[in-house]
Amino acid sequence: SFARGMKPDGTPTVAVNDGRGGTANATFTWTITAPAAGALTGSVATATTTVNLATTGTLDWTHWGDGGAPGLVRKSGVTAQISAYTVVGGGTPFAYDDDLRAMSWTGGTPLATSTGNRNGLYIDGTGKGFSVSVPASTTSRTITIYVGGWASTGRMTATLSDGSATAYTNTTVANADAYVRAYTFTFRAGSAGQTLTMSWTMTAGAGNVTLIGAALR
Repeated sequence: SFARGMKPDGTPTVAVNDGRGGTANATFTWTITAPAAGALTGSVATATTTVNLATTGTLDWTHWGDGGAPGLVRKSGVTAQISAYTVVGGGTPFAYDDDLRAMSWTGGTPLATSTGNRNGLYIDGTGKGFSVSVPASTTSRTITIYVGGWASTGRMTATLSDGSATAYTNTTVANADAYVRAYTFTFRAGSAGQTLTMSWTMTAGAGNVTLIGAALR
């Protein structure tokens, strides 16, 4: 049989009786380790100045809309870390070529270089948009994702898969014209093997939201 108790100093004890007059006492301690905390901070910029993906995305970069949809160009010579996009809410993305913010790069594949590039993707309809993810570990990293829209309200959310940091949410005020946004996230997961997922969706309006590129460093 077992009997549980506690010493005057608060140490838990266990007494064991084998039923034949033999007894033994033992004390024990335990440690509860809280899960490691992650970190996720975000900021948004509205500048239309040209972006050089090659210098911004030192670890990896992507660009969409080149030659149609998805029209994906990547940083060459590295293991891809930025995912292909996933469509949110259904619908079909289309390419366009008149974004307000030009981009340039060298060292890309399958398009090695580009300057003054205004290509991108758009998708129409409330509740629709794009989702992109990158690996997250206990090492801090920074990613900028370039999005925008036209005649719409857009919402950006960013979450860590292990829930180790508060999710980020930002909503662009309803806009009747074309607009661009650059969301920059610095992130660290509470454990290895996690992901950061960024979703850009249209929450109101008659227009669309756009996805152009991303740069990880």
